[in-house]
Amino acid sequence: MSSSRVLASASIVAFAWMGATSGCGDVEPRERVDAFVDPIEIDAAVASPDAYFGFDAPDLDAPFPDAFVVRPDAWSGMDAFSMDAFSMMGGTDAFWGTCTSGGRMGTCMPMSMCSGTSVRGLCPGPAEIQCCLPGGDAGMFDAPRPMGTYSVDEVVARLGACARIGGDYARDSGGTSDIPVCQTDDVIWWDADMDIDCDGGRGAECMSDPYYLPDTSAVDSMGRPLDASTLPFVVIPLPSTRFRSADHGIRHGQVALAMYRDRMVFGIFGDLGPAAIIGEASYAMAVELGIPPSPISGGVGSGVHYLIFTGAGARVTRNEDHDEAVTMGESLLADFMTP
Repeated sequence: MSSSRVLASASIVAFAWMGATSGCGDVEPRERVDAFVDPIEIDAAVASPDAYFGFDAPDLDAPFPDAFVVRPDAWSGMDAFSMDAFSMMGGTDAFWGTCTSGGRMGTCMPMSMCSGTSVRGLCPGPAEIQCCLPGGDAGMFDAPRPMGTYSVDEVVARLGACARIGGDYARDSGGTSDIPVCQTDDVIWWDADMDIDCDGGRGAECMSDPYYLPDTSAVDSMGRPLDASTLPFVVIPLPSTRFRSADHGIRHGQVALAMYRDRMVFGIFGDLGPAAIIGEASYAMAVELGIPPSPISGGVGSGVHYLIFTGAGARVTRNEDHDEAVTMGESLLADFMTP
């Protein structure tokens, strides 16, 4: 049995103990622990803590495991993982382990012991145990959240007021040109309508588009046009005096995010459109956003937010790999939302 397995079991014991003392039901703590953890593993850890936890047996007060499992009420402090328990475990590295935030390595420890920056949500145990990053301004911050925990309103708020870098564009041919292209940090964005791009689409509905073109400006890893029927992507206007995307670190395959109402969908920059019009995305992107996808009668007149993450590090390796775009997009969005 590996030490990591026992270490994980010990963590489960901790959480089981906290559940046992929360006032839910009349089950005794030991019974609740046994429901989650194999006693053989716990006994093994008790018998030879140096083998399983990575520190010398003299550093562990022998009664600790029995008291922890059988008599949690004998413990005092903030909870089962009290500061006394923490000191008995032999220091920060012995039990809480390491952590990473924003590419920086830290140590899980009590917030009160951290002389650098404490980041919530990256370490096991109670709220007091946080990821301590060396250096920087002392303080406490939240760890980046996964995409699903950000709302459209939160992302829009993070974008802030438009710092104009291009435009103005019209929604449709002959319309008023009043849509600017904006930038916030490494994200270029605009708010517009959504017209449906079916170019390259191999589905029947896309191929029924009277303006259908068999090619897209971006291609897949085999040199074929992207399939607008199945691949979410956004369209950027052709280069002009209004805006040249290449001048801002944007190439085909750049990770994009489209938002409409309460929906957010990652994709890529996959096609070029008319030089004076903005606000277009693939059939598949419309489907994911809940926008009518018909190339003839679909789309929506306003309310769509388009974001492009710039730079080589925000570009997929295979344009057709939507999973790669989503994985990269979630990381890029988390970084953008926690500047």
